[in-house]
Amino acid sequence: MKSRLRQTKASAGHGVTVRVRVLPRGSRSEIQGFLNGFLRIKTTASPTDGKANADVIRQLAKAFKVPATRVTLVRGASFREKTFHILAPRVEPDFPQLGRDTQTYTAR
Repeated sequence: MKSRLRQTKASAGHGVTVRVRVLPRGSRSEIQGFLNGFLRIKTTASPTDGKANADVIRQLAKAFKVPATRVTLVRGASFREKTFHILAPRVEPDFPQLGRDTQTYTAR
């Protein structure tokens, strides 16, 4: 299966870049999967004061099994569509491709 995550070889180290579409104020926090090139992430946090961004960083860190300090918001701090960089991920999760039958990914 072709990876939808972009591998990087930055001077700071290897990592992946992922484009995210954030759905704030949801009923629960979860990573849904890829749709139209974006990883859809629901969060219960409101988009004020960076609370939604902090929750998305927490979810990405858990999914890639890295400390939250290795997840960096690169672009889109005040928008729903964002770009994150994960430095040296321990795993590359196989997020589902969303379509008519929506599934969700649960990090373990």
